Formats: sequence, C-alpha cells, structure tokens
Amino acid sequence: MSQPVTECASCGFKTPQLDSPDGDRTAPKFCGSCGARLADDTAQTPHATALPSSLSDAHKRPIIVLMADVSGYSGLSETLELDWLYEVLREVLAQLSECVLEHGGHIDKYVGDEVVALFGYPRAIEDGADRALHAALAMHKRMADLNRTNVHLVGKVLELHIGINAGVVMSGPVGSGESEGTTVIGDVVNVAKRLESAAPAGSTYLSQSVVDRLRGRY
Repeated sequence: MSQPVTECASCGFKTPQLDSPDGDRTAPKFCGSCGARLADDTAQTPHATALPSSLSDAHKRPIIVLMADVSGYSGLSETLELDWLYEVLREVLAQLSECVLEHGGHIDKYVGDEVVALFGYPRAIEDGADRALHAALAMHKRMADLNRTNVHLVGKVLELHIGINAGVVMSGPVGSGESEGTTVIGDVVNVAKRLESAAPAGSTYLSQSVVDRLRGRY
C-alpha cells in the first residue's frame, strides 16, 4: 500500500505524511523540497479564523538576493540612437541573466538596467551563497567580454556594481488579475540594494551574512 503524500502547490513535490504516536496519519505542514507551507485539508475548529488569501499564500523563507546594476549605461544613452541603445541593453540583460540561470538562480525582476536575482527561490537550495558568488564572478567576466565584442561598445566601458545579501524574506503573490505576480520583500532586499549602490564599478560587495556562509571554502 502506497504511503499517503501531500503535493506542494508551489513546486509539485510530494511530501510523505507522517505517522503519529497514536497510529494516525499527520499531514506535513511544509514542503520537503522548497519549504513552502502546505495546504491543510483538515477541518478547522469552530473558533479558528482563516487567513486572508493574500497571507495564506505567502510564507517566510531563507534566500540569497543578488542585485546587479550596469555602470556607464547613462553615458551610453547620450551617444547612441534609441533603437541601438535598446539592443545593447537587451543583449546585456540577456547575458547577465544567463549567468544567473547557469548557477541555479531565479530572475525576480529587471528594473531599468538592473537585474534582481534570487537563489533559494522558488526552490530551496543549500549552497545559495556559493552559487550567487560564482554567478557574480561570471557576470563581471561576461560584461568584460561584451565590452570587447559588441560593436556599439567599442571605445566605451560598461561595468557592474553587484551586492549580495542573505536572510529571511516574505515571498508570495502581489498585484491582481492579469498583473499578478510573485516577489520577495524584507530588509534583506533593502540591504542588497545598499551593497550594490556602495560597490565600486567592477566590484561585488557581500554582506557579513553571506561571508559567514562562505567561510572556510574560499
């Protein structure tokens, strides 16, 4: 007889139900793969109050946030025609996104010439700090390669400011209807942005929480 499981609505992973001391089956509360809270099919007590759907769909989780901003793009916008400027930005963001995806990251959003990437979302991973660091190094190298190979960047230099932070965020759906999407919020994101802004062009700044996760391996 197969063991009952509870399927995660976020990632599809099937977490086995547990045996309680009295012999009954207990449904797991969190996904064994991504850590998302699982739906509870058991009946509520008469005094239980259901959470609003916006809260019940959100959950806390530890992740790594990487933010990368292109330095030199504003100056480039003063010398290139708008259509060529768009092509350069499209190529830059595509190349940087490849670096993130190749290292197991997730693109959260693009904000102008900035990339916001997450490691540990939507699927939980144990080596997110390592992956984010290697993605950042790859992004710097890819940017240098573009400076040499893109005809519109000849004689110009685009570099990256990158900030990486680690901690717990709240993730869940935002917006409504056709505009609904998912994102993460919390001070972890704000600190990553400050690190990115403080990093000199061509550099990556790591928070202490990221350094602690990498300690002893580099």
